[in-house]
Amino acid sequence: MKKSLLFGVMCLVSQVLWAATDVTIYGYRNYQGELPSAYVAGPAKFSAGNVSDVVLITDQTKLGRIYAGEYVNYRWYAQTTVSGFQSKPENLVEIDMITGERSVIAPASAQLYDMTYDYTTQTMFGILSQGDNLATIDIKTGKVTKIGDFPAYAYAMAIACDLDGTLYMISMQDTLYKVNKETVACEKVGFLGVNVAYTQSMCFDHNTHTLYWQNAGDYNLYTVDLTTGKATQVGKVGKGDSMSSLFIPYINVAKGAPDRVQSKTATADKTGLNKVTVSWTNPSEDAQGNELSELTKVIIYRNGVAIQEIPVTTAEIGKAANWTDETVSAGKYVYNIVCENSKGVGGMDDREMTVYVGLDIPGAVKDFKVVSGNKQGLLTWSIPSEGGTGGYYDSSKLSGYKITRNGISTPVVLDDPSATSYTDASITTWGKYTYTITPFNEAGDGIATTYPEVMITPSDMIIMNNEVREVSDGKFYDTGGPYNDYMNAERVEMTLKPAIPNSALLISFSSFNVESGDYLEVYDGISTSAPLIGKFTGEAVTDQMKKLVPTNPDGAFTFYFYSDVIEHKAGWVADVKCVERKEKDLYAVSVAGTSYPSAEAVSDYEVTVSNLGTSDIAGTDYRIQLIDENNNVLATADGTDIAAMAMKKITVRYTPDTEGKKQIHAHISFDADENTENNDTETMDITIQPKGAVNVIIGTGINNIGMFPACFFDDYSLSEMMVPASQINISSGEIRQISFPVAVTNSYNSMDIKIWITETDKENLTEGNIFASDMKLVFEGKSSLPPGNYDWAFNLDNPYNYSGKNLVVLVSKAGAETNNMGVLFHYTSSPAIMTWSTSNYEPIDPDVPMGEYDYFNMIADMKLLMIDKTDGVEYVRGTGTVAMPNPFSDVIYLKNCHSARVTIMNMSGAVVKDMVVDGGTIDTESLLPGVYFVSVTVNGRTTVQKMIKK
Repeated sequence: MKKSLLFGVMCLVSQVLWAATDVTIYGYRNYQGELPSAYVAGPAKFSAGNVSDVVLITDQTKLGRIYAGEYVNYRWYAQTTVSGFQSKPENLVEIDMITGERSVIAPASAQLYDMTYDYTTQTMFGILSQGDNLATIDIKTGKVTKIGDFPAYAYAMAIACDLDGTLYMISMQDTLYKVNKETVACEKVGFLGVNVAYTQSMCFDHNTHTLYWQNAGDYNLYTVDLTTGKATQVGKVGKGDSMSSLFIPYINVAKGAPDRVQSKTATADKTGLNKVTVSWTNPSEDAQGNELSELTKVIIYRNGVAIQEIPVTTAEIGKAANWTDETVSAGKYVYNIVCENSKGVGGMDDREMTVYVGLDIPGAVKDFKVVSGNKQGLLTWSIPSEGGTGGYYDSSKLSGYKITRNGISTPVVLDDPSATSYTDASITTWGKYTYTITPFNEAGDGIATTYPEVMITPSDMIIMNNEVREVSDGKFYDTGGPYNDYMNAERVEMTLKPAIPNSALLISFSSFNVESGDYLEVYDGISTSAPLIGKFTGEAVTDQMKKLVPTNPDGAFTFYFYSDVIEHKAGWVADVKCVERKEKDLYAVSVAGTSYPSAEAVSDYEVTVSNLGTSDIAGTDYRIQLIDENNNVLATADGTDIAAMAMKKITVRYTPDTEGKKQIHAHISFDADENTENNDTETMDITIQPKGAVNVIIGTGINNIGMFPACFFDDYSLSEMMVPASQINISSGEIRQISFPVAVTNSYNSMDIKIWITETDKENLTEGNIFASDMKLVFEGKSSLPPGNYDWAFNLDNPYNYSGKNLVVLVSKAGAETNNMGVLFHYTSSPAIMTWSTSNYEPIDPDVPMGEYDYFNMIADMKLLMIDKTDGVEYVRGTGTVAMPNPFSDVIYLKNCHSARVTIMNMSGAVVKDMVVDGGTIDTESLLPGVYFVSVTVNGRTTVQKMIKK
């Protein structure tokens, strides 16, 4: 069976195409082939003469999809599915053709795929069970009744009924059939000549006897010959739009007969007198949408019987009118109105007007609300204050309420008319529930009110759902909860706010498993307009996800989850903690910095501090300490002013004295802190390199490109880059680490990475790439890329002894589903061919010529952590010395530099000064003693010097 995803339009044409090119076709867009990750779903319309211009009525991407629907007598009927499910039916609904709003008629009893209406028998037909059966649908109750099975050779994809009652079907076998509506026997008409794929829909233009069809396999609209079955292409719909529930509005009355009346109402006397006033506006168009030129009478129906004929003239076309029925006694009555002219009786909207003479039924309750308790639905409302049909109403005669919940067939009856709340304690499992409350009195059931679907869970369970929810401590799960996967095609937005006043939420993910085409966005606030904290995908919890701390005054987070239609996975689990805010409370969130500092060289560590308190904290009131595993204080930094519910990053400078391994963490020393349990970060492992280790910096880190050293457009990539010796300028040294500056939005995990290094006398790679077999394998292992801006670092398993020649670096990336982009590397332009790069969905051999692949006049920016064997030797990118003296004290002088970009970096590569100057001097009084790299760029030429501050 072909994969059933989305919707299509099928229409058969027995006339020339120009005959109906201006007809408007309605349908429900479920997918857009040209926008697979950013498609917008919802009710839509387009002209048969311009199928590329699809007008979306409203965005319903976050709602359940619609795969079956039909237009009958001014109303669009359709069946919805549960959000995130393709084959889980939810409700039979009516769709407003102007706003797209859905009104529930009844719960769905079976999954339907396409619907059509037979005017000869006034029957709605549908395809049942993914093409296996023909069924009828009661459009008032939603009941689906199976007629029989389609033949095995005629698997049904779409149906449409002609005005004469002939039922047509398109099968998976690319064939048009006529279907017997009683036996479901199929008579072959002919082959379409088009490959049928995915869920289809088709409809007649009854005004021209034309049948249209959209094939969801190629997104094209077709007309199909009713005698041969041959399909003729009209054009591609929208941006590869896949449409279901196709119809062309049609009213089954004589041509030229009046359209329905507008603005019709029926109102009983509000004082209790036995009379009803009916009001309406006469039509101004005929039932085919043309200007109405004749109107002869209006007929009033009561309880299905014509009780009054009112003569009218052409002058009254489009005018308001009314009539009072004074021949009624107390009771319930149903009114309707239809117009007539010489062409025949016109259209009559089947929305009947019900009134109660005497005591009216109750109107809808007010302020109806349902919230989740601990496996309970908590309902509240206000007593109705008016009648349901606008007639005479006495609130003292209210009898009580009937409450229903989806899945419960028998309503709960509350005989207490003063009740304004109810607790549903019968829920046995978490899930989404819909409640309806109906007040009643002696006249009958009043106007029902349905509350939108609400997620009800145990109090400590939070399921991703389209809602704003106040929470305390608990577990936060994806839409599948603790035991199931999330589903495909989800668009879910949830805001979590603290349930305790004056509190903030702290969220820590403990597991995360999301397919690479899917992602979770986290925002620091109560909507997606708040600052974006991160966009997460993949199969691992990043450091950032381990501690989510709000900086907004609400202490809230907003989550937006997107899943595509390809695959779903286990989702996530996160711990949620609601922390009551104290007056003074500083939180040590994280510490970050180089994992490979050098002995006797300054390294900067960035400590993230959050003020969870209600008061602003002055920087003079606290300090940040860097502490090792033996509780020794390694370094200290002054605090900085931090406002309540704000976050700051503070740099602590640490100079290791000897090489070796350590575990370090950051500590907030704050005497007035009222919560000291959160004053320490998690530990960080560092390996201190021998004295003399330096970071050789290649490139400026300004430009971005997404191709090398690893391409994330495909699953496999191979990139070879040459770095001229002039840009390294160290005669010899041991390369122990290589890293690449990177900006990541879509995270990746468990990638297989290999890195080879060699040296060459070649000045460029014009002659082609160097094979991996002629290089040294220095790294082989797994690697991950969490969201953020940082250096993607590799500690070399086999350090490379560099001898001063041009350096060649070859990087291989392999990993399933690492093709979703979201990774940007930096590069520096070069006049010669310096890089070869290729990518593919299949593994790439590093020992084949790359001449057929892409080459670049640029070099990937990188950093090489080296043990400098010529300690104290200045190294320069470019030629000439432009900064002096060396060593320096508090001032650096620039030589012959105009409009120069000056960047000063410490030994770990962190920028400590960045400015544009016009010659003269640079104040360095704020810099601590140590080794620095001074980069000076003038007219596109960069010089880098290693300089020492005394």
